[in-house]
Amino acid sequence: MRPTGILHAISVVRGIGARLSAFPICSVAFKNETPVFVTATRERPAARMPVRSGPFVGYGRFIFRYRNIAFPIAAAAILLGFRPGAPIGALGEVATDFLGLLLAGFGQMVHVLVLGTVPIRRGGIDKRFHADGLATEGCYAHCRNPLYFGNLLVVAGLLVIFANLEAGVIAGVFFGFSYAAIVAAEEHFLIQRFGDEYRAYCRRVPRWAPKLSGLGGTVKSLPIEWRRAVSKVYASAYSCIVVAVALLAYKAYYLRGSALTLETLVFVAVFVLCSALCLLARHLRKNGFLAR
Repeated sequence: MRPTGILHAISVVRGIGARLSAFPICSVAFKNETPVFVTATRERPAARMPVRSGPFVGYGRFIFRYRNIAFPIAAAAILLGFRPGAPIGALGEVATDFLGLLLAGFGQMVHVLVLGTVPIRRGGIDKRFHADGLATEGCYAHCRNPLYFGNLLVVAGLLVIFANLEAGVIAGVFFGFSYAAIVAAEEHFLIQRFGDEYRAYCRRVPRWAPKLSGLGGTVKSLPIEWRRAVSKVYASAYSCIVVAVALLAYKAYYLRGSALTLETLVFVAVFVLCSALCLLARHLRKNGFLAR
């Protein structure tokens, strides 16, 4: 046989083998000494389709990486571009201030509860998303993004203190859109990283609004590592307090003038005390007393 004939025969055999591989494979088994034909199909591993991303996810990655610069600049631009609102009467001012501080304080409490009970790396690595494993216990069993939920509560509280509707709408749209994009980009990363495990988690737990069923029992059962909580939260808590005090002082100046009052002295005292506590926490963390 000529070499070309041999090559042709090999190609024909390969083609037949490829066609036969698509048919069931027959085998014979015996049940009570009776032959039984068993068919089995050759299973192929399911191909993992790449998860597509778009401009929204791209913006989420960008704003996550530069949020420590972009968010303060955007907040300063919004607050300096508007004047604080004037609630109706002294009671209205006290009510808005109290509600704003309550929301912001609750947001910080969420941060303490999450970061003090779950050993996660806040902010990723090198300003990029990172996850060694899925956090599904504790607060993460009730909300997929408890830290971002706490951040939005802080933003809402500060806007209530400022009491300007136009500034509130603009800031709400910007921060709401930005955090939604960050969550979309993070979910894109986690689906690629964990696949069906993360998809199943998404089906169980809501993205934003916490699942209230069993939340009280979860909070009571969580052992808070206070050293780790302080190490993770002190900087953001200090920033929140400083911004709140600055907004209160700005509103007081706008509504009542620049006279030195007891209110002004209280603002200064709170700022000095919080600054001292922040420096102390930073010193303790640097010297290893607080867990990183």
